[in-house]
Amino acid sequence: MMENKHLFDARDDEGLHNNRCHVAEMIAYLRTPLIEFQRRSTKTTLVFDEQGELEIASVVDQDV
Repeated sequence: MMENKHLFDARDDEGLHNNRCHVAEMIAYLRTPLIEFQRRSTKTTLVFDEQGELEIASVVDQDV
């Protein structure tokens, strides 16, 4: 899996690096992690809701 570009861009609409966009791009490729895995981190609530769904789903809808 070698390309002449990065797999993840992780930039928001303003072109700035954004951790939430990075997570959304990873999920677009790899799927949503199991809720048991999500609960291991205190930071999970910044990106996922209580049901384990991505809160910023509109970012995932981009072409990857």
